[in-house]
This record gives sequence, structure tokens and C-alpha cells, in this order.
Amino acid sequence: MKCLHCREGFYETWEPMLPRDNNYKRDSTGAWGSEITVCPTCGKAIIRIIHRPLRTEAEGGGEGPPVYTFVYPRSMSRTPLPPEVPEGIATDFAEACVVLQDSEKASAALSRRLLQQLIRDHVGVAGLRDLIQEIAAARPLLPSYLAAQLDAVREIGNLAAHPTKGTNPGEIVDVEVGEAEWSLEVLEALFDFCFVQPQRLADRKAALNEKLRSAGKREMA
Repeated sequence: MKCLHCREGFYETWEPMLPRDNNYKRDSTGAWGSEITVCPTCGKAIIRIIHRPLRTEAEGGGEGPPVYTFVYPRSMSRTPLPPEVPEGIATDFAEACVVLQDSEKASAALSRRLLQQLIRDHVGVAGLRDLIQEIAAARPLLPSYLAAQLDAVREIGNLAAHPTKGTNPGEIVDVEVGEAEWSLEVLEALFDFCFVQPQRLADRKAALNEKLRSAGKREMA
């Protein structure tokens, strides 16, 4: 698995939080337990709750397969966003990260809405019918590596088969495997292109112009 703290991959070994004989407690919904593993890279614990829900008679009775919910940390840590990212966008992105563990559908919906906002307001594509068309129009305006990442949002999310994702990108609908996590990765790459690199280039240009002025030379336009 990928560590929820440091994001390094490792082969996890889960152990019960309580002695095995006492680890599971039962209520009217099924059996509940807890497990812990420790990342060998960062040394931090990852804790999850296990629920084995009771099945109906029609489903064969007994306890069903386990459902896992991570409780520490609640979501995968991500590299803090650079200060160049506008506050409102950074806040929406943080929310998409936080809800990922509880609802991939909600996280993906927030990411799609952010993606459309970036394409329209910062890549320069506007007035098109849906997100699919906007992604297609944005690709020639982006570096090839970023265009490929953006196009993968369409492919992984299977937008063509789910029109709601394109026409109403903020709506909570079913997601494909890996869609929510990949959308966050692409947004981070877009943040770098739209905000970080332009600001750093402007800062370097300002510093160079200061040197040119000090030397009595013509500044860069």
C-alpha cells in the first residue's frame, strides 16, 4: 500500500489493536474490530476500523466481507501547496483531499469542479458545452506531459460514458477506480503550471531587472 502519511509504498502487515480473542465486538449490524500497521519509511502508525456487516437471509446470512475505514490518518497526506496557489482554490483542494477517505465520489466531484475552474479561468478555455470539450480544447495550450495527464482524467473517469460528469462536474456520481486520487494528482500539476511557474518566472525577471537598473542598462520588457 501507499503510506497515508509519507506516500511511500510498502508491504503492510496488519495486526489487531486488541488481543485476537477480544478484537471483534458485535452489535446489531455485525462485527467490529480494529487493526494497526506501521510505515517502515516514516515510522508512523496507520489505523483502520473493520466492519463485517450482517447479511440478510436472502444474501445467505452470517457476516459479510470486511469493510475497512481508515481512522488515523483520515486521509492521505499530500505535499503542502505552495503559497502561489490562491487561497480559495487551495481551500477547495484541501477539502477534496480530506473527504477522499470518506467519499471518493465527493472528492472527485470537488476535483472536477476545480479542474473546470482552472481550465476556464487560468488556461483560457471558455464557452464550451461540457468538461470533455474543455479538456480537448485545453490540451494544445499545455505542455505535452500535462496535456497527457489531463486527458487521462477523461479516460480514467470515463467521462464519455457519464455525461453528468461533464455537464455538471460538481455533481456527486459514481466514480471509477483510481479516479478521485488521479484527479488530485492532475490538479497539483496544474497548480504548478498555472500559478507556481509564472510567479517564479516573474520573480526572477524582477530580480534581473533590478540588476540591470543598478548597472545602468536597459531592462527586460
